[in-house]
Amino acid sequence: MFTIGDEIASRLLDHRCFTTNELKYFVKCFEETRGNCEFNQIDQIDENLKEIGTNGLPGIVEKLNTSNLGTIDTKIDQLLEMSKDLIELEVKEEKRRNRKLAEQIIKYEAEKSLIIKETQVKIADLDTINQDKANNLKKYYRDLEAKWRIDKSESPK
Repeated sequence: MFTIGDEIASRLLDHRCFTTNELKYFVKCFEETRGNCEFNQIDQIDENLKEIGTNGLPGIVEKLNTSNLGTIDTKIDQLLEMSKDLIELEVKEEKRRNRKLAEQIIKYEAEKSLIIKETQVKIADLDTINQDKANNLKKYYRDLEAKWRIDKSESPK
């Protein structure tokens, strides 16, 4: 049923046999190295368990019986309660500081506007004084000019 062309094409282009054997070899090597590593880990865990069972377990049980683990829960609750109180105090203090700062800003703005008004009043007073002085000088010079003209008209020619 196959033609010679199909057989030649399958031998030249079909590398499934080669790929399959390479994959089998890779899996075999991987399983060997992985299996050895896992066996080593299992042996080490087994040794650690035996050591804990013989040496460490009675010591651990004794330490648990003599320790204050029962009081830790209550102490942690107390610490949490105190931290909540501190946070509330901090929030209250921050609100108080913000109110005080707002009051100081309002006070500053009021003082600033008062100083500006007083300065404007003083400037207006100085302007009126300056205008009065200028008018007095003009009047004085007009009087002098009028006097000089009178003296010149009265003087002999």
